[in-house]
Amino acid sequence: MLIGIRGMQIMNSGIKKLSLLFFFLLSFSTGLYAVEVQLYQVELPTQNQTGNFDQATLLKEALKTALVRISGSSQFLNAPEVTNALTDVDKYIKQFSYHQRSALEKTIKVIFNENRVNALLNSVKQSIWNKNRPLTLVWLSGADREPLLASNMEKILNQRGVPCVFPLMDLTDTALVSEQDLRGEGTAALEEAAKRYNPDVILVGRLAEVNGLWQTHWRFINQGEQAAWDNSGAELNVVLNQVADTLTLKLKGGNVAASTDQTEKPVINHLILTISGNLDVQQYNKILGYLRQLPGVTEAEVAQIMPDKTLFELVTTQGKAMLLNAIAEGQVLTKTSMTSESTTEEDAMVYEVTGAL
Repeated sequence: MLIGIRGMQIMNSGIKKLSLLFFFLLSFSTGLYAVEVQLYQVELPTQNQTGNFDQATLLKEALKTALVRISGSSQFLNAPEVTNALTDVDKYIKQFSYHQRSALEKTIKVIFNENRVNALLNSVKQSIWNKNRPLTLVWLSGADREPLLASNMEKILNQRGVPCVFPLMDLTDTALVSEQDLRGEGTAALEEAAKRYNPDVILVGRLAEVNGLWQTHWRFINQGEQAAWDNSGAELNVVLNQVADTLTLKLKGGNVAASTDQTEKPVINHLILTISGNLDVQQYNKILGYLRQLPGVTEAEVAQIMPDKTLFELVTTQGKAMLLNAIAEGQVLTKTSMTSESTTEEDAMVYEVTGAL
């Protein structure tokens, strides 16, 4: 059974469990991106769970939101340059104002200085994504165990300035696409069903929670051609952030019909980091969580487990030197002496856990 997120209706009172969850992101196939994103203007709700707000905190959150939206990535927010900027956020603001949107909702709207924000992004080697962006159509399978998945994914994509819209998922949609279409490698049925939405690209995701870890497989389909990748982790939102970063790179990097954004595509580096000692499953998960939040790291996975050490494979959009600097500043991992005569890449980054994860 195919269920739409928007306009979802209960079709049968006997249905107790959804076996399949879909949501769509769309884009136009003309090659001219038709959705204009407000890059340097951010509006946030003022109240937190306690009903209070702090203006200084809101302004910092607004700047972080703008940085992620303009670049399409969140991986650099822990960089020293960004940390320093957040201590002097007024420098980047042109103006801000408060708005009463309803009896229960008050927001703050912040307009940023374009030149100064762009200079900050350039200092951390982040490209500026064109404001005219595609809508992207995404189908998710196997998400019935996490009811907030769609709303969380929508929020994460909106933070990156990826315009998204959910489908009707009416009888027309459900007649064209089956669960087998989502789990297979073919594209014909998906592209046929997408015609009514006039999409440019399609993102298909399969999700399953196995032994406390989310295992996900993704397909990016563009005019009959596709690329696939996997993401996994204990925290679903961490996984979804990785997916959003990868999707954004593909939308920015020339895998879709050419846009007016001629900025350089980020370089992808694959590195091996070794943690010495005998680790348990809980430590693996904590180390993976720590590595994935390092600046520039888009993926981190366990590559090999040995009695006295564990190898982690990292995918990063920044250089090795910047990664080593971020690790040193974090004071969680400490570099150890070489224990062998090998000078391979695997041995060049050997650490032990000395701080709190």
